[in-house]
Amino acid sequence: NIVNLHLGDHHLPLHLAPHDLPLLETFRGDAQTAASILPGRPVHGLALSGREPSEVSLIAFAHTRLPIRRLDLGSISITPMQLLTISKHRKGYSASQLLSQVS
Repeated sequence: NIVNLHLGDHHLPLHLAPHDLPLLETFRGDAQTAASILPGRPVHGLALSGREPSEVSLIAFAHTRLPIRRLDLGSISITPMQLLTISKHRKGYSASQLLSQVS
């Protein structure tokens, strides 16, 4: 079973069945791909790369079975408004905590 998934060159959503990747803990890749994989899975580590994430993608990250404890935004361009969107939809994160992770 796959626990860590890195899809650095894939920038489109994946169409997976809900029972696919039941043990996935970490994902590294594009925000649009992550938004199609993370909901309903026990992902607690996320590293985004590629294009700037959409608000829809950012909201999808709030639907993992476990809280995302490690969020790496260092490889993407992110705006203060996007940080507010993440903090609004992800329990346990404030915008200031996210800013300290990005710096």
